[in-house]
Amino acid sequence: IQERVRSLLEKIQELLTEFLGLLPQNAPNEIQAIPLREAIQRMGEITGRIHVEDILGSIFRRFCIGK
Repeated sequence: IQERVRSLLEKIQELLTEFLGLLPQNAPNEIQAIPLREAIQRMGEITGRIHVEDILGSIFRRFCIGK
């Protein structure tokens, strides 16, 4: 893969790890959304097809993360 894509994937992995670390802390949804939003934006840089707010809304609506 291209260096740019590899770098983006590594950053996405870091951000998702950060998000998962927030779950046991019962951080507020707004705080949990920060690394998720950034990871989604990075994925969008690779695919050009991701709408951040739609995905975050779906995640928090379905799974009630942080509650």
